[in-house]
Amino acid sequence: MTIHFIKYEDLASNPIEEFRKLYNFLDIEFNNDIENKIFSYTNANNKTNISKKNYMEIKRNSKFFVDIFKKRLTKDQIYKIRKETKEIWIEFYNEKDW
Repeated sequence: MTIHFIKYEDLASNPIEEFRKLYNFLDIEFNNDIENKIFSYTNANNKTNISKKNYMEIKRNSKFFVDIFKKRLTKDQIYKIRKETKEIWIEFYNEKDW
């Protein structure tokens, strides 16, 4: 079994290319319709509007959310997350990412 990891930051920063890689890995056709759909859900012109009724229709500026945790969490909260998850994050991130 092969596992394919995609970091959230990579997916949010470059969604079309990262989905293209994922589709290729899964041997699924990636076409213009799929690319257009991904763009419509992730492009910079989107304003996030989350509704409980339409949670499957969330469109947002995905790049905006890459580092949002740094604004929403305290330094103590970030430290605790880093400490508790270090065995995992160290495989994908470095100190500068925090």
